[in-house]
Amino acid sequence: MSNQASPAPIVIGPNLGWPAFPKLKAKHRLTDPKHNAAARINVRRNVSDFRRKYDWTLYTPEALEIVEGHWDEITALLASFLPERLQQPSAAIRGINLGTFNGAFQKAWMRRGYSMYGVEIASVIDELHAYGCEGHQDNIFTLPKIADGTFDFGVLDRVICNEGFYSTKDPTSGVEAKGVPPFFKAIVRILKPGGSLIGILYGWYTRLVIEELASYGSLKLWPVGNEYHLGFQVDLAGPPSVLPDVGTVPFDSEYFRTTSRGHVFIPTNEIVEEISGVRKTRFFPTGGTPVAS
Repeated sequence: MSNQASPAPIVIGPNLGWPAFPKLKAKHRLTDPKHNAAARINVRRNVSDFRRKYDWTLYTPEALEIVEGHWDEITALLASFLPERLQQPSAAIRGINLGTFNGAFQKAWMRRGYSMYGVEIASVIDELHAYGCEGHQDNIFTLPKIADGTFDFGVLDRVICNEGFYSTKDPTSGVEAKGVPPFFKAIVRILKPGGSLIGILYGWYTRLVIEELASYGSLKLWPVGNEYHLGFQVDLAGPPSVLPDVGTVPFDSEYFRTTSRGHVFIPTNEIVEEISGVRKTRFFPTGGTPVAS
C-alpha cells in the first residue's frame, strides 16, 4: 500500500495541548435509570465518570450543545493529523471512526464536513443511528463486513485507551503473539491505497505498536496533552518508516521528552539512562512497573 521508496525516519511533531472537558452543572446530567452508564456497559468502576466524556445520551439538550463543542475541539486536533491532501473537508472524503461507541466524535467529523462511518463492538448501534450516524457492530481487529480499500482515512480516537490493547497477546484469540502483533492489519486493509490512519495512543504503547504502524507507511508522532498520550499519522502513500537508534540519538533531540519518569524515547515509550557513557533502556508504562530491556 506504500510506494517503493527507501524507508524514512519517523518524524516527531511538536507537543500539542489536549482540550479540557467543559465544566457542567448537575442539572445538565440526565438521571433516568436507562442512562446509567454502569448498567448499560460494565467497563470499569468509574465508568460513569469516564463515559461522560463521549456518551451523548447522558446529557440534556442544553448540555449536549456544550459538550459537542468540546468534541469538535478534539476532532479539530485529530484532523490536523491528516495528510494535507485530506485536510480540506469534503463529502467526497470518506472516513471511518474505529470504536465509535454511540457517535460523539463521529458526528463531530460529520459537522466538519466529512462523510463518516463507524464501527463499535458494544451494543450501542441503535444509539449511534439515533444520533444521525451510519455504522454497524464489528471488531476493529477483524472487520469482516467491510471490503478492501473502502475508506480514505481511519481514526482511532479513544478506543485503544486501555492496557489490554497493548498486550503482546493476539488481540482476537488471546494467544501470545510471536513477532509483531497485527493490531492494525485489518484496519489498513479497508483503507484505500494512499489513505491514512490517524489516532491517539495511550501510555501503554510499546515498540511493537510503533514498529507495526511504521511498516505501513510514513509515520509521524506528536506528544499530546501530557507525558503519556501520543498522536500518530500513518500516511500509506509514503514509504515505510524506520525507528532511530536509541543509542545514538542525543537527549536534547525531538525524539526525547523529559518527564517525571526521566528521559523518555518517544518512538518506543522507553526510559533511557546513561551511566558512564553506556545507555540502558527500560519500559515504564503509565501506572505500570519498570521492565528492563
